[in-house]
Amino acid sequence: MKLKTLSLVLIAVLLMTTVVVASSPAPAVTPGYVHPDGTYRGGYIDPAQIEVQFTLKDGKFTEVKFRALGYRGVDYLKSEDKAVLEVTTQYNDLAAYLVGKDVSALQDLYFPANITKDADTFTAATLRASKMISAINDGLNRGLYALPKE
Repeated sequence: MKLKTLSLVLIAVLLMTTVVVASSPAPAVTPGYVHPDGTYRGGYIDPAQIEVQFTLKDGKFTEVKFRALGYRGVDYLKSEDKAVLEVTTQYNDLAAYLVGKDVSALQDLYFPANITKDADTFTAATLRASKMISAINDGLNRGLYALPKE
């Protein structure tokens, strides 16, 4: 009786482990994997709002643009405020850096001081870069938004 109970518990644990592993999303950047060509969209909201749209061809970014960029109700894409423009410039520098590079270059954004001029603790570029990384990873994990234009 104890052996039968132990066997049932073991089978249940194995089944639950299989379900968890099978339902876990694959990492967005997987060595050797090339994402299909086309357009992707992803986002990050908390309380910053970042929505990106990017295009991949042969595993490389050909375009990275913002569909939305803001924080606590301030639309960074429309603002004329000097401080906001500096932050927007940092985001644009990060996006421009990716164009022409392999998807694995996304990891370079963890070191924004190597990419954008105004990366310092006051402007918190490191925090912004990680939010952009999350938005792009979201797009990669969601999959193609649109097939490439022929």
